[in-house]
Amino acid sequence: MDIQSQGVVRTKRGNKIAHAADKMKDLARHLRRYFRDKYDDRKVRENIAADYGVCRRTAGQWLSTGPTGKHLVTIIAREGMAFVTRVIHPIATVKDIHERRLDARQAALEAQLSAERADLEADVASGGAISRGRRDRAVSVIGALKARLRREAA
Repeated sequence: MDIQSQGVVRTKRGNKIAHAADKMKDLARHLRRYFRDKYDDRKVRENIAADYGVCRRTAGQWLSTGPTGKHLVTIIAREGMAFVTRVIHPIATVKDIHERRLDARQAALEAQLSAERADLEADVASGGAISRGRRDRAVSVIGALKARLRREAA
């Protein structure tokens, strides 16, 4: 059965998987920092294993790749809001931070592009004072800026 013939738009699965993997890496990083602070960098794995009733290997896996969903619920229930504000909340706001940074970068590139375009139009309007080689170079600069803007937006 052809999915595209039914008018269903198929999303790129690889991007979703990569996005989820990035979130798990962030979770593991924040979890490591949280438990190292909690246990003062001493026997973190052993303390996690003792507190949550898991083996040392599982505790180490939590620190490297993040806990499973079931264990994450247990950790949140036991640790409370201190854990949520230090581990979960920063991950939820990362997307907003990246979007704001991308918007600022895109606005800067658009301003640079419009300045280059205005400069080129002023040169052309002044009677074509620039030589053919410099005109081609100016056009290629605008093309390069447009390409960079497209790459940044993607």
